[in-house]
Amino acid sequence: MSVFVEEKETVKPDRNGFGLGIDLGIKKLAVISNGITKKNINKTATVKKLEKKLKRNSAVFRGNTKA
Repeated sequence: MSVFVEEKETVKPDRNGFGLGIDLGIKKLAVISNGITKKNINKTATVKKLEKKLKRNSAVFRGNTKA
C-alpha cells in the first residue's frame, strides 16, 4: 500500500529586512525601536485625579474620615 500527499507550497511574506522592537516599561508605556514613545496613561493628571477621588470616597464609605 502506498499513500501520496500533494501539498501546495506556502509563500513566506517578504519583510524587506524591516524589524521592530518594543520595550515595555513603567515610566513610558512603550518605546519602539524606531524612536516612537507611547505615554503611560496611568501617569496622566486625569487618572491621578480620579484615583485620588476614588480613594477619598472609599475612606468616607468605610468611616475613616478625619473630621
